[in-house]
Amino acid sequence: MAAFALGLAGCGSDSATPQEGTLGFITGFIGGAVSDEPRAALAARDVLSAGGTAADAAAALYFTLAVTKPAQAGLGGGGVCEVYSWRSTQVETLNFLPPIRPGEGVIPGNPRGMLALQAKYGRLRWELVVNTGERLARLGTTTSRSTARDLAAAAPTIGADAGLKAIFTG
Repeated sequence: MAAFALGLAGCGSDSATPQEGTLGFITGFIGGAVSDEPRAALAARDVLSAGGTAADAAAALYFTLAVTKPAQAGLGGGGVCEVYSWRSTQVETLNFLPPIRPGEGVIPGNPRGMLALQAKYGRLRWELVVNTGERLARLGTTTSRSTARDLAAAAPTIGADAGLKAIFTG
């Protein structure tokens, strides 16, 4: 399971900056996102720079990572997210672990969880948050070294299944 972290500090804006939702909206930006895959971290960073919250950035990171490193952030997975409000000093837990139903398999939890997280704590429009992941999924992208290593490790499994072979080897 991939882990990612987001940090924000010292963010401010002035009237000469671009409109909210565009890269560079936040000036004096000190923050970041960490991921196993650089493009996902950059997508999250860009969302923060556009005035998004940590929830916006987490959703952007996840949907980009689902494309660029699917073994670590697949659509069928799930998770738990704890959100701390420094204003109210309250902690809320969002549980989006997928339910497993015998005979039906797993119901995807990650997309539902990211949507709930971003809807409740996000600031930007949904299409801005998922833009990078959607664009990479639609138009294609190069395979990172990290994903290439994942694919090499899974080569025997991929080669043994005609459906997987068609998806991953073109």
